[in-house]
Amino acid sequence: MRLPTENEWEYAARAAGKKYLYSGTSNPDSLVYFTLDPESDLNFSIQVGMNRPNQLGIYDMTGNVFEWIGDFYQFYSQPGNLHDNENDGVRIIRGGSFRYRASNFRRIGTLKDVREDDLGFRCVKDIK
Repeated sequence: MRLPTENEWEYAARAAGKKYLYSGTSNPDSLVYFTLDPESDLNFSIQVGMNRPNQLGIYDMTGNVFEWIGDFYQFYSQPGNLHDNENDGVRIIRGGSFRYRASNFRRIGTLKDVREDDLGFRCVKDIK
């Protein structure tokens, strides 16, 4: 098992590549069914599967906790300046958490050794 690439995570979150803004929906008014964010009035994560799954049957890809991605963060503003992943160690996290509004759930870079209670991971199993 391994962490997903950013492309794999995005594909799963968007239910096989559909044009959703969030996992399961593009309608901000229906986010309450798919996510946990500060509007939920909780200050902790919840058990996976308490909200609705997206169209692929995958739960909690928007909100609840950020998820580590297997790729390292590249700063798009400096495309010619590629980072040394082993030394810089800025990892991508996706999906948002219970601490941030759903409209802010995008792509974030964080140091690879950060530990927070709103940060988790989702494993991918390669099928041979």
